[in-house]
Amino acid sequence: MYETRWIRCSAALLMGLSLLVGAPKALAAEKSLSQANYEKLSEARDLMNGGNYGQAVNKLNDLLKKVYGDDYASAVVLQALGYAHLNNDLKPLAIQDFERSLSRKALPSQPTLEVQHLLGRLYAEEGHNDKARATLEDWIASKQKDPSADDYISLANVYAQLADYDKGIAALDEAMQMSDEVQESHYQLLVAMQYQSKRYQAATGTLKKMIERWPDNTRYWSQLANIYLQAGEDKKAHSVLKLAFYDDRLEKETDILNLARLGMSTGVPDQAARVLETALDQDTIKSSEQTWRLVAQAWRQANEIPQAVAALDHVAEFGHVGEIRLRQAELYMNHNDWEQVLAYVNKAISAGNLDSPGKAYLLKGMAYTRLNAYDQSLAALEQARQYPDMAPQAAQWSQYVARRKELNS
Repeated sequence: MYETRWIRCSAALLMGLSLLVGAPKALAAEKSLSQANYEKLSEARDLMNGGNYGQAVNKLNDLLKKVYGDDYASAVVLQALGYAHLNNDLKPLAIQDFERSLSRKALPSQPTLEVQHLLGRLYAEEGHNDKARATLEDWIASKQKDPSADDYISLANVYAQLADYDKGIAALDEAMQMSDEVQESHYQLLVAMQYQSKRYQAATGTLKKMIERWPDNTRYWSQLANIYLQAGEDKKAHSVLKLAFYDDRLEKETDILNLARLGMSTGVPDQAARVLETALDQDTIKSSEQTWRLVAQAWRQANEIPQAVAALDHVAEFGHVGEIRLRQAELYMNHNDWEQVLAYVNKAISAGNLDSPGKAYLLKGMAYTRLNAYDQSLAALEQARQYPDMAPQAAQWSQYVARRKELNS
């Protein structure tokens, strides 16, 4: 979730080394670096500038053996080795070299700060967060060098990894104020820390800015909706996802399903059903039994029975046809459409494999009763009485139908 800024070591990053080997006579006199060792160090620097890091490492290792007893000379050579390993993308070795160089406590103040600065950034990139924090904080506190936006970004990443979000947000704010260009990665880190520290209001504000600047990044829409959900603002979450959906910025199936479920829970089930059917038509979500059941549930919740029945037709394509037909019959029963109840309960019985055949015959008997077809009703109820789970209810209905038949005869 958090950004890591990779250090690119170029000729500019060899400045610390150049400061040490740039004036042979004065430097040799001041720090006791022999002319011969200075020349070997210069050769290694030239190899690095030419991209020959392996050869530079070999030359520097040979030189280190010769000067190992001299704190200053060995510190300089170890610093050079660190740059060579860093340029060769061997960061763990570079870290060891820089640590050993600083441990000699022999470098002048400016090169010491350069190495400390670089070491802090490397600690951050390699995940040594406690060391990175201590090193970068000490370097910034020294006030010998002005930290850059990238330095504060490195420190903000470290604070984020250590869950010190107050300091992380403060460091990131420093970086963002110093940067001339708006960096998307900075906003990503900021909203991550705001979210992790449960600063939901601040996180929503950040995400709104991100959506304005980078509207095509669909992840930001879903993140904003998720934060609204965390804050218990379901209607706002629904509005965000709906806007994203109709603006073709909602791609993940889970987001579309969440949009539908939010529509159902916030009182607009008809919208939820239409979203699902649109997404199914566009193949944005997969056609599955579960999805079509959700469509049917949404239409049922919206009291749109024909649409719910049509959705259940799709559910039946995945199996359990008899049970689905019986469910369709029950939907029509709840709306007193007894002709349709009878039609679908007959389909259910024909399909078979019912969990409770007696329930189907009972419903068939009830439908005939409502249609005043008492003989057919009694026949259906007699069949329902053959199943123990429905026998008591079927017997009661039979008595009721017999009385109605007698009264209407």
